[in-house]
Amino acid sequence: MTHNHRLLTLTGMALLLGACQPSSDTMQEAGATADARVASVAPAIETTGAEIGDAASTAGAMAADAGGTVVSIAGDAGAAAQDVMSDRLTARVWQWQGTVATDGSATKSPDPAQYTLTFAAGALVVMADCKEAAGTYDADEAGTMSVHVKVTTTDECGAESRADAFVEQLGRVTTWQVDGTALVLGMADGTTTMNFSAR
Repeated sequence: MTHNHRLLTLTGMALLLGACQPSSDTMQEAGATADARVASVAPAIETTGAEIGDAASTAGAMAADAGGTVVSIAGDAGAAAQDVMSDRLTARVWQWQGTVATDGSATKSPDPAQYTLTFAAGALVVMADCKEAAGTYDADEAGTMSVHVKVTTTDECGAESRADAFVEQLGRVTTWQVDGTALVLGMADGTTTMNFSAR
């Protein structure tokens, strides 16, 4: 009796397991459904990847444009600063009033109208009493300057003339500063300045 009871129990469990096990058709349908879902999601993944790529390309292009804009602005600012400096120096004729040093020594201009400087795009025209001179100069917005002058006439202007001293001092100029209608040229010793006023 006990043996028959165990046989019935095992038989019932086998039937139960057989009922719970999915059929091969069911498994095939589940696999097909999963494949369909993967196929439907794949285009979305590809689209998202393409969008990310496009976004990266757009960001790169915007960065390049921004860099070009910065360079352009910097170039424009540099050109504007150069124009301002040029206007301050070249828009007038400068008359020499005299040269002074911090130790109190000074050279007064006998006649400011006869000792003049005219700056023009790197070129310099000098009138030193009865003598004429020409030269070049380099200047920047930071206030540094170098001047190279050559006298083009050999006339003797007289005992009271300061022509030679005027030209010699110009050759020692290392700085410049414009304040309204006043031009101050500083010499290399750092203690002597040539002072001009605009005509």
